[in-house]
Amino acid sequence: MGWEHDTLASVIVRFGFMEEPNVESVLQELANHHEILIDTNKHNWLIEVIHERMYVNDIQGFFNQLKAIVFMFISRFADTADHYFRLGNNEPLAVEIVPVRLK
Repeated sequence: MGWEHDTLASVIVRFGFMEEPNVESVLQELANHHEILIDTNKHNWLIEVIHERMYVNDIQGFFNQLKAIVFMFISRFADTADHYFRLGNNEPLAVEIVPVRLK
């Protein structure tokens, strides 16, 4: 089933502590039951996520700079949201980089 017009859909999904989050499977289930207006053929989907790029050059004060540096260091070992939620494993994924300047 194809849609005549492009569709923008927003869905809020909550996963429990012991559940493995899989957003693509949830979207497919919603599409199959026609609960949201998206194509049931997930190969026609385009999922977009935003990644932030942190800049700490303009931060004033030693402790504020230290906090920012520690945060950025720890962030290196964190998984990205799209990987955690299993987005883009099987379907097209667009990633947009947004600069974030800490002051």
